[in-house]
Amino acid sequence: MSFALGELLLQVTTFALPKQARDYPSFSALLQAHYEALYDNMAQALPYSVPSLLLAEFTTAATNFVLNYNDVFVIIVSIAIVRRFKIIRGQLGRATTQDDAFDWKHARESFNDLSQLTREVDNTLSSLVLLSCLNNFFSICIQLQHTVR
Repeated sequence: MSFALGELLLQVTTFALPKQARDYPSFSALLQAHYEALYDNMAQALPYSVPSLLLAEFTTAATNFVLNYNDVFVIIVSIAIVRRFKIIRGQLGRATTQDDAFDWKHARESFNDLSQLTREVDNTLSSLVLLSCLNNFFSICIQLQHTVR
């Protein structure tokens, strides 16, 4: 989540203004230029005011954190399932090198349970993964649009 905060701070602080900050007559004029440059679509519908700027900043921050949380959630669930597969694989690897009796029925059942869990997680998270990919693609397009201007 610290990366999300860093990304948000970089977005807000490094966005190019039409002119140098010292050339604005007041801090309010600087904020208005920031609002109209960074949130130009919102500025067309809602004229500049401090509450509209705060609303735009809050909406950007909340969206940024929610979508980054979505990415982190998908990553953590995926890592947990991979870890479980590695545990089962390690048990099977030890069983093939040892001469002791090994409970193959239990190993098959564990692997089958984990496979079913993987299918359920895949069905559930596939929409979140698609949402995450589309959001990342959209963010890249927005950044390119701001860069081209």
